[in-house]
Amino acid sequence: MSPRELVSTWLSRAVESRAFPAGSAAVVTRENELLRTEQPSPPSEGRLIYDLASLTKVMATTMVCLRLIDRGELDLEATISRFVSAPAEKASITILDLLRHTGGFEAHFDLAAASASEQGQRAFDPLDVILGRPLSYRPGTDVVYSCIGFILLGRILERATGERLDELARRLVFEPLALEATGYLPESWVRATDTVLPTERNPQTGAFIRGIVHDENARFLGGVSGNAGLFSCLDDCARFASLLLNSCDGFLSSRLYETMVRNWTPGMQAARGLGFSLIDSSGSWPGGAVLAEGAFGHTGFTGTSLVVSPAYGLAFVLLTNRVHFGRDLAVMPQYRSDFHATALGAVTAPDAVSYPTQDRTP
Repeated sequence: MSPRELVSTWLSRAVESRAFPAGSAAVVTRENELLRTEQPSPPSEGRLIYDLASLTKVMATTMVCLRLIDRGELDLEATISRFVSAPAEKASITILDLLRHTGGFEAHFDLAAASASEQGQRAFDPLDVILGRPLSYRPGTDVVYSCIGFILLGRILERATGERLDELARRLVFEPLALEATGYLPESWVRATDTVLPTERNPQTGAFIRGIVHDENARFLGGVSGNAGLFSCLDDCARFASLLLNSCDGFLSSRLYETMVRNWTPGMQAARGLGFSLIDSSGSWPGGAVLAEGAFGHTGFTGTSLVVSPAYGLAFVLLTNRVHFGRDLAVMPQYRSDFHATALGAVTAPDAVSYPTQDRTP
């Protein structure tokens, strides 16, 4: 079988096993798209549109931040107190701390609940709530992957520029890269021929969430947030992956690209670049250990991932709506690792590709 057929077979088996109801996968080289497959097939003239979840952190928030740094409008060492009224214990936290997840903030909390008064009314700006909560650890001493830190970073970018984050991302990232089907608030830009894939059921209404961000905090913030809220399709994500594989040539300065992919957290519990997760010498990464050291990428809770392996000269994109069957189901827990192993094998040693055999039907 061809590499595309091998990956398509893997994707078919994943869908049949109810790991997710829809999936789109691509492998790109530095020069072109090597293979792509989507199930179900998108309608004629249409695109499958996915909720990217935390891929928002790298495709929107991180890229906006780095573009502003390249322009001299922001600095990695700038403290958050330049942009927001931060209490003393948080005043020295830097943009760098937020990008590498060492800012001291907890991983997650429910903004809606924390922002409500005793009478059940929203009483505070979410920014005040975030800055008013105690830190989880001393900034710069540990890595705690934090959606809260990236919500704060998104708000700081807005304060620094006077523009809303969705407009910043459109102007500085999506339009320059010709990402025509990527953005927040998809109801404002999807075509009639597009299929916006549903995530999971809304516990209040029982209806599947479709075209509205799955992440509760981003939803509370109106769908535009630094941690989540972006929707996109396979074409655009593959184009973005190709940009990363080509060292962001023409988009970021070479100096800043190298800064982005360096390990800013040596000796800590996770290797982090600016925004991106790095595969270190242990091979530890949610996408599996098959990729060579030096690879970097990010995942999204809804079932998305984007990984770049400069050593192999390949980038991998997997988009799914795996939460559709329920966020807590232990369905295909290794699907990202399976995908990377299958895709890499399909490209480098197609005759040796095997498929997972375990039963993953919930």
